[in-house]
Amino acid sequence: MKRLSILFLFIFSNIYGDAQNVTGTWQGYFTSNHVVGRTGLGFTTKYYFTLELKQSYKAVWGAYNTTDSSNLSVGCFCKVSGILPKKQTSIFELYNEGVISHDPKISVGVCEALNRLFFHYVAIDNNEYLIGKWYTGENAAVLNNGASGTFILQHVSVTNKNNVDQYFPKLDKLLNKGTTTDTLALKTVPLIIDPASSLNIEEKEIINAIMGKKNN
Repeated sequence: MKRLSILFLFIFSNIYGDAQNVTGTWQGYFTSNHVVGRTGLGFTTKYYFTLELKQSYKAVWGAYNTTDSSNLSVGCFCKVSGILPKKQTSIFELYNEGVISHDPKISVGVCEALNRLFFHYVAIDNNEYLIGKWYTGENAAVLNNGASGTFILQHVSVTNKNNVDQYFPKLDKLLNKGTTTDTLALKTVPLIIDPASSLNIEEKEIINAIMGKKNN
């Protein structure tokens, strides 16, 4: 029995020892596309973007702040959550679960406009990034077109400044959704990180536009 327990522990460590996890603080930039009147012409505004996440198996939750201030004062401070796909992936989505607080000069409606965040988890120059697009409620069902803006975030810390659990009174239900009924031996790491070579042309354009970085 003792040998079986040691073997069981060895299998567990091999399965989860090198697991990718998005828990921690992510910082970078967020863009918003604006269309002027009926002309179809528009412009893009860039904001500072901080995202604090926690992950427990397939459950991911946290809070983000978007602001135009370099001192990272509160602009739109909102909570997000989601469940990772059933299959092992580097792509996932989080949904806005409500506004926690906001700058009085910004209406709640503006903060609520961001409905869905679409992430690609990648490694570039030995750093971890989340690159993607965001959608409003009206275009949340659109997968490839209709995004209202883009973002790029770098993993800057494995800890969070805020206790994001406090924003989720029904966190236990989210955690239950994120668990699996598979036996331990059949479990797989739910989230993987893609190499920079996996970036598509559009993602490279996001990096170039937001960070001014050249990618081949």
